[in-house]
Amino acid sequence: MWKEKYETLERQFKKLLTDYEKLSGATMNPHLHPANGTGDDPGILQVTTEQKTLRTSVTKPEVEVRVKRRVIEMDGETVEGMIAILLSEGFFDDTKTGAAVVVELRRRGLSFGDATPYKRLGEIAGQGFLTREGKAAFRAVPGMKVNIVEA
Repeated sequence: MWKEKYETLERQFKKLLTDYEKLSGATMNPHLHPANGTGDDPGILQVTTEQKTLRTSVTKPEVEVRVKRRVIEMDGETVEGMIAILLSEGFFDDTKTGAAVVVELRRRGLSFGDATPYKRLGEIAGQGFLTREGKAAFRAVPGMKVNIVEA
């Protein structure tokens, strides 16, 4: 029982020492032996090193990103609302041209002027919901959250 505890403690100690070396960039080669020198109490370890003082300085890089979610409300009876519905359905998961969007909007029975979808796509891209891919193609922004609220 004591031998198992000793071996567990020794493994834990060596792991902690390895983790410390990785964080500090230092290399230590401690000599492990029982504290009383006789081996009678294997649950206590003593660490000796050739250095008297060990000083470390650790620099940890950190990036903090603040995400501000912009929420826009649209209904499915307008061009921008129908584009939002297409966005929620995954239509823009693959890059789509403006012409492909026009075809899909007309297929769904929406009436509009020829330039309207292109203008609305540009506005929605400007708000950060779509990315422009080339001159007239668009794709959904990865990680964007879409909520459909039933009226």
